[in-house]
Amino acid sequence: MRLLLALLTLLLLPAPAQAGPWPREAQGWFLATSMGQERVGAARQTFGDLYAEYGATGRLTLATQLRHIPGGWRGDLIARFHPQPAGFALPFGLSAGTRFQPGRADRVLLLFGAHLGQGFDTRAGNLWARLDMQMHTRPAQLTNPVELSLSGQLGFRSARGLLGMVSLTGKRRNGVSRLELAPAIGHEIGRGHTLVLGLTAASHSRGLTSARLALWSRF
Repeated sequence: MRLLLALLTLLLLPAPAQAGPWPREAQGWFLATSMGQERVGAARQTFGDLYAEYGATGRLTLATQLRHIPGGWRGDLIARFHPQPAGFALPFGLSAGTRFQPGRADRVLLLFGAHLGQGFDTRAGNLWARLDMQMHTRPAQLTNPVELSLSGQLGFRSARGLLGMVSLTGKRRNGVSRLELAPAIGHEIGRGHTLVLGLTAASHSRGLTSARLALWSRF
């Protein structure tokens, strides 16, 4: 029963779940819930997340993320705008938001991002590529980011509901740089629902740094 309650209450967002360059359809909802384990130093801890997106309009997507670990939680509020300038055909978005993390030295951070992508329809399914740039900064030090990241992703969803993705992310946080490789596989388990298994390996650590199981749902 305790494990069942943990599965129901723990809340993680696999990064590929975010639509990024593509706006959520107007009045459409997307929900990603997941849990797993990650390595922190020499120890491992359980984590969980809830991520939700809502298409406020055809160009404005609102999102929130709640993340829980044994030592506490954090919450993000994000707005992503998708302009459509004449002569520019690639999907892209600009995002801004706030992160709240009670109990930490930086209790509030500002989040900024730019997202660019391209999708391709084939006989076998849909193929896409995307590029995401993100910055986390303190409100009083906008020109001195706490973290900068650049992420590239290739993904494929077959006509039969099979999903495969691989992401490579470069991060620089507090003067330290690292690379993260994150493959994921999934399969549709019902109309609008996809079960996804994701793994992460990082340049600063041997073996896997995290493993997660997620459920993506569209409404």
